[in-house]
Amino acid sequence: MAKNVNKKQPNKRYTVSEVLDLLEDCGDYESADVRPLFNLMNEQFQKYFQQEENLSVDESMIPYFGRHSAKQFIKGKPIRYGYKVWILTTSLGYAINLIPYQGAATVKALPGLGMGGQVVLDLVTALSQNCFHVTFDNLFSSLALAEELTRRGLACTGTICTGTIRANRTGDCPILDTKTMEKKARGSYDFKADNEKGMIMTRWNDNNVVTLLSNKYGVEPLGTASRWSKKEGQRVAVPQPNVVKHYNSTMGGVDRLDQNVGLYRCGINSKKWWWPTLLYLIDMCVQQTWQLYRRLHESAIFPKDQLAVRREIANIWLNEAGTSEFKNRQERRKICCLGQKSTTSCHV
Repeated sequence: MAKNVNKKQPNKRYTVSEVLDLLEDCGDYESADVRPLFNLMNEQFQKYFQQEENLSVDESMIPYFGRHSAKQFIKGKPIRYGYKVWILTTSLGYAINLIPYQGAATVKALPGLGMGGQVVLDLVTALSQNCFHVTFDNLFSSLALAEELTRRGLACTGTICTGTIRANRTGDCPILDTKTMEKKARGSYDFKADNEKGMIMTRWNDNNVVTLLSNKYGVEPLGTASRWSKKEGQRVAVPQPNVVKHYNSTMGGVDRLDQNVGLYRCGINSKKWWWPTLLYLIDMCVQQTWQLYRRLHESAIFPKDQLAVRREIANIWLNEAGTSEFKNRQERRKICCLGQKSTTSCHV
């Protein structure tokens, strides 16, 4: 909320960071102050969500290098230090629901699901219908989660980590073990179906052995994937189950969102711990606007890119709330472009 500005100093220019503050005492957990802001954004994102079948769940990072109990370090990510946010997106990167990581108080997990599984359930509660297919990686996947989503009428596809740490997530499924699959030729696969629960577990040997669980896709129709063969010295076609194809085509929504937000990220520094989150949400709102623009102008020959949309939004706000100096400069530019007489150069 905005702070009270001293009316005795009418000539002082207050920056956004000086007059803006977030609510205090919104909860007893990390990042509680920004949770109302996330709720407001989620409400608006879901209001303008264009129905799309394939959705994905993944984590995103808000860059932050200060000190805060909610700051995370994730090795291998483009942004390794910062605040973690779980997001439900479309395949093109339109965000539908966001949940900021707040430690153990983030969610209250049901028995057998864990935090990752409960996060998926909390994210999909924003979906008003049951005609969606949700994809997620091994951080969230489990048999219990797939069963719960099936009970709710949602289709899902996820990977299950084949390492020793998460091997118990496959339950008692009599599928070939990882060591046996590693000895088989590239492209080999094995699968087991549970007709009663309506789920199929598929294990495929590619560069590594990957296990996927789905209640919608199985092995058939069997496709092919192009891989480099050292033995033959050329690219060869290897068998690829249908579930792998659909997983690869629908899983990158959050990565696309991160790419779009990172292209023109706001770079205004502040010592306040919540400031990076505020800038991240502003950048995301611009990205969301661009996604909606693309949907509305799919038939356009030369649609605007994100930078053009960002500039147009900035001009609208400056015209609405800008200073008289800026408005006069914009008017002079219009006169020059129309070819009318003006004593001012067009390069003002």
